Amino acid sequence: MNKNKQNQPQPKTYEVKETEPLTLGDLSLYPDTYEAYSGDKKMPLRRKEYQLLEFLLRNKNRVLNRHTILEYIWDYDTRAITNTLDVHIASLRRKIEKYGQKKTIKTVHGSGYKICDLSNAALSSNQTQLPFPNL
Repeated sequence: MNKNKQNQPQPKTYEVKETEPLTLGDLSLYPDTYEAYSGDKKMPLRRKEYQLLEFLLRNKNRVLNRHTILEYIWDYDTRAITNTLDVHIASLRRKIEKYGQKKTIKTVHGSGYKICDLSNAALSSNQTQLPFPNL
């Protein structure tokens, strides 16, 4: 009987690795649980909003052109029109701002969108212009 047990395939064991959350200021996205939080408040996101936010966060501070976003989120064959992207970006912006985040998704005219690191955004918005010297 021991011989039969030894010949039986052993059940596979899997090591479950939790991935690190994607963060931007107080905004946190947890890929393992498909949840997004602003501070300690859970943000309800629709599937495409979640995918869009995840893609932007994975490419934080990079300009992503519209075609790249549409291809990644909606797949190449779906023929999603660019208005679809605009609607989802607007909806995602409203939700992020509703939960206390500053405007983090920026439109880069003629190029696409990017999500900005709040610390970098704060640095650039807090810079003051030096006055002209008295002549």
